[in-house]
Amino acid sequence: MAKRKKTKFNQIMWWVSFIFVAVFFAWAHKFTYPLFSDDSWFSVMLDDTSLFKYLLWRYNNWTSRLLIEALEVSLTRVDFLVWQALDVIMILLLIWGICELTNAKYALAPLWFAGLLCLVPVGILYQAGWVSTSVNYIWTLTAAVMALLPLKGKGNRIVSLFFLIFACNQEQMAVVLLAIFIIYFISERKLLLPEILVIVLSIIWIVTCPGNKARTAMSYQNDFPGYEYMSVLDKLKIGILDAASFFPAGGAKQIILIVFMASVTVVILYKVFGRESLGQFYGLLSVLLTGILVFIGFPVRHMVEEGKILNDPYLYNLFGNRYIADHEYCIYEEKNVNLEIIIYLILFALILFLLFKACSSVKEGIIISLLFAIALGSKVMLGFTPSVYVSGYRPAFPGSVIILSITFYLLNKLPNKIKHACFACILLVSVFMFRYIVPGETF
Repeated sequence: MAKRKKTKFNQIMWWVSFIFVAVFFAWAHKFTYPLFSDDSWFSVMLDDTSLFKYLLWRYNNWTSRLLIEALEVSLTRVDFLVWQALDVIMILLLIWGICELTNAKYALAPLWFAGLLCLVPVGILYQAGWVSTSVNYIWTLTAAVMALLPLKGKGNRIVSLFFLIFACNQEQMAVVLLAIFIIYFISERKLLLPEILVIVLSIIWIVTCPGNKARTAMSYQNDFPGYEYMSVLDKLKIGILDAASFFPAGGAKQIILIVFMASVTVVILYKVFGRESLGQFYGLLSVLLTGILVFIGFPVRHMVEEGKILNDPYLYNLFGNRYIADHEYCIYEEKNVNLEIIIYLILFALILFLLFKACSSVKEGIIISLLFAIALGSKVMLGFTPSVYVSGYRPAFPGSVIILSITFYLLNKLPNKIKHACFACILLVSVFMFRYIVPGETF
């Protein structure tokens, strides 16, 4: 009887926590504003044409994101309050979906993950306009999370397929979901044929779209002259540097990776000192390496000739055209660029090692490590498109949420007192970050 009352109380408090989060995000949306950047362009696109004709024109001349664009041109023409309400709902669905995927059923779970989500810099969420950026990244990621629920035996599979179709209308999300479903197939030996079919057909739709080809050709000319003559290795270098400019060396954006690694440190410390023998060398080594990475490794900036250290991230200046003219040459010596990439690859390998050791089993370690690789890879893949210079940091949103979700999952494995203490610290960090809001640059 007492256990039943405790469970009922926990459910009530879960909803109280969830409602509090809903009120917070509704309040936060008071600071958004309409018709910024691309939103103003979308708002007039249906003035002299129908939605069908507009989408047909875009398909042939610019993009395969017809579902996304249909929402963009529609939402920018109605009262801004409609988008604000829908965006809050999508964020709440994202939080609920992550709680479901990580089996976080305790009372404060929605609040704790909302605190983690607030670490994502607001500046990357409206670079193309509040409506455009949110539909392309927040809404498609939410749809992806909803589409993943059947992997945990949750949700309605038919409804999830509709979410999957929408999520895969965004190229980056389609690739991420393909990678996740492949991992699921390899680990569980289960082939979810309808889902795989949706993803494969979506990728075929993207690849064969004449509008995507036309946009790429225009990007060669306007955004990145000379890109089409670059080798695959050069494009990979650009992608790695692009990812490095956000995650490990991106100013206030760096907080995501710092919180992630600090959480891994706590989990490893608990494994070594709380449950296992002090004599396990790998555990002590893991703690030592994590400390070095968090307090010394992450603040390192990019190296230039003569061994000097630059205070600003290389890619930030690269995008500002201060170190590169027409994207054709760079004052960096090639050996220093290669050395920088090697350093970040070593950093990546060390993080994978630490993450693997923080998990409870070999299988879990492999899956979590692969998800972390997908998180970074979702930004690295931008190097294989000439729009890498004009996309800004907003494509880092999916990878950021994946990393924060891994953080959430790992901390949930700790005892309640330690877990809640860690999340309370993270929430304080999130609140503290509000003091340093610089739109488009920091939080």
